[in-house]
Amino acid sequence: MNVNMNTAMKLATTPHHHNNNHCNVNNITFGDLSTVAKETSVRAAKTFSSTRYADTSAINWRKIGLVALGIFLGITGISSTTIVGPGQRGAKVLLGKVQPTVLDEGIHVKWPFVESVQKMNVRTQKVTDSTETYTKDVQQAMITYTVNYNVVPNEANSLYQKVGKNYEDVIIDPAVFGALKDVIGKWDATDLVGNRDKARLEIKDNLNEKLRENHIEVTNFELENVRYSPDFTKAIEDKVTEAEKAKKAENKTKRIEEEAKQQVIAAKGEAEAMQIKADALSRNPGLTKWEAVQRWDGKLPQYMGGNGPIPFIGVQ
Repeated sequence: MNVNMNTAMKLATTPHHHNNNHCNVNNITFGDLSTVAKETSVRAAKTFSSTRYADTSAINWRKIGLVALGIFLGITGISSTTIVGPGQRGAKVLLGKVQPTVLDEGIHVKWPFVESVQKMNVRTQKVTDSTETYTKDVQQAMITYTVNYNVVPNEANSLYQKVGKNYEDVIIDPAVFGALKDVIGKWDATDLVGNRDKARLEIKDNLNEKLRENHIEVTNFELENVRYSPDFTKAIEDKVTEAEKAKKAENKTKRIEEEAKQQVIAAKGEAEAMQIKADALSRNPGLTKWEAVQRWDGKLPQYMGGNGPIPFIGVQ
């Protein structure tokens, strides 16, 4: 271990009193040398420690800087691309403003941090629900319906700008309720039973007219069930039954009238035939004999005599 020579020389030139705890050798005591050695060791240790930690701190900061740079570049790279999945369209939003471009399926490049892409579902979607409305004759009807629709793909950005992603609650449900109210309100309850398909098509057209301007197309609409109160339902059933009976009776009457007409036509034809024949006979008396000859089977008429049948021969 190195000893601080300045301190040692200073101690050598300084007079020291004799002490039983010290042994003087050339005016330098062992106690003084021990003190110098301790001070020197402490200073050396401090110098080494500060140098080591300085180097270590410099190395850690460089590593941290490199790691931070790598993370930043990675995040920048990831935020610079986006993927639009199958059955989706992307609406680009740059600094809070929806862009006119609609992104198709696939991978796309965008501005990092300042531009986002909102994915919109353009597949056919299905909504099944029930609601109450009233018929023209003020009968309460519980309607269960199913509507199929899809977002118009090349207008997905406009839909996101006007409505957002909760378009089913905002515009589809109110439009369906309005269409049901408009169309069902045109029919009496009993007439609606027999014209449900016609009402269904009218509701679909009404929905398309309302939703198409909001970038949604209705592909199908079904009236799954129309339910009235139990009493009114029975009244409808009775009315339908009576109508069916009346229709059967009407058909039977038409059948009888048709059969009578056929009989009249047949009798008239037969009478006309007899009249024609009578007129022909009156104009030609010999026609009677000619008809008898036509009907003769070739056998002479006979009568029974004493010894057997004798042919009858007319003699004039």
